[in-house]
Amino acid sequence: MDKNTLIKRVQRRDKKAERELFDFLSPKLIILCRRYATDNSQAKDLLQECFIKIFLNVKKFDLSKAGSFEAWAYRVSLNTIRTKIKKRKNVIQLDFYDEIPTNIIEEEVDITEIDDETLIKAIQQLPDMQRFVVNCRIFEGYSHGDIAKELDIPVATSRSHYNRAKKLLKLTLSQTQKKHQIYG
Repeated sequence: MDKNTLIKRVQRRDKKAERELFDFLSPKLIILCRRYATDNSQAKDLLQECFIKIFLNVKKFDLSKAGSFEAWAYRVSLNTIRTKIKKRKNVIQLDFYDEIPTNIIEEEVDITEIDDETLIKAIQQLPDMQRFVVNCRIFEGYSHGDIAKELDIPVATSRSHYNRAKKLLKLTLSQTQKKHQIYG
């Protein structure tokens, strides 16, 4: 069955078609959710919320326009995740990583030696705001101005979150590389 037929069936609330669409999109969207989540359990919760939004809004997708349904579903999912993170923005987070030892930060991390799973796990360990900024900046290509507007924070705060996140990622990844070299 072609995608347009599948989407039309989903728009008519055909449960079998919804399941087919879930099976088709979930491998791509779970990657997005894992990047923004703190662990796999939270990623699955985010994925579920994304699909709820997709199914609630699928009638708004216009098949006559040239846009890709996958791109639309990705955008709906990203907006759902951002809304969730914005709600958590006001929760007080203690950030004990202001004083990261500089000798660790200055060590180079060979990113080519790091597999995707290790990178995702390192990103998941970042505090919420830093994880959000890193994902938007690196994976979505957003400017600090765009991120600041999205989160309703100053541009300087976006930059600060990004710089702290990079330091933490270097620290986490260098420790992971050392463990791999020792136990590898």
